[in-house]
Formats: sequence, C-alpha cells, structure tokens
Amino acid sequence: MEEPQVYRTKTTVSGPKLDLDEDEALFGVDRLLADADIGTRLLYQTLIPFITLETLRVTHGTEDRPLILEILKMSVDRAQLAYRITPEPTRKLRAVRT
Repeated sequence: MEEPQVYRTKTTVSGPKLDLDEDEALFGVDRLLADADIGTRLLYQTLIPFITLETLRVTHGTEDRPLILEILKMSVDRAQLAYRITPEPTRKLRAVRT
C-alpha cells in the first residue's frame, strides 16, 4: 500500500454524481491498495467538495469525561442544525445496607 495522494481538483460534466455544478472545487484523495498474495491492485478515490461543512459535537459524562464524538458533514447551503438538550434532574443517591 502506498501513501495517499491528496490534491485539489474540480468537478466535470462527466464526473462523479455529487449534485454540483461544473468546475466546483474538490479535495481529492487517491490510495493505491494492493494484495501481494493474489497480485490485485485497486485505486480507491475520495472526492470531498470544498463547500462541505463539518460539525463536531462531544457529549461529556461524569467528571467531564468525553463519552461520544459525533461528526456531521454536509453542504453548507443545506445545513440547518438544531439540538434539543433536556437534562434529567439530578437524582440523590442513598446508601443501602443489606
């Protein structure tokens, strides 16, 4: 396996179906994967539009320890984020003797 090649490119008329206009900017990442045992090589390509927005949300638990990382990626012109946060009332813990 070779190191990924990262580059800038643009959409074309006959290019991948990203629902974008022609000549819109993209990040491209190409990876060459190979299986030496069977002699197979594979080119894996990822295209990421510049207009993609990335939103991160971290949920913390007790002692401010991170529990969950959520990553949302979508086009800026289609983004509308709203989070309803309803904390539960703090319960009082009591010792139970058996």
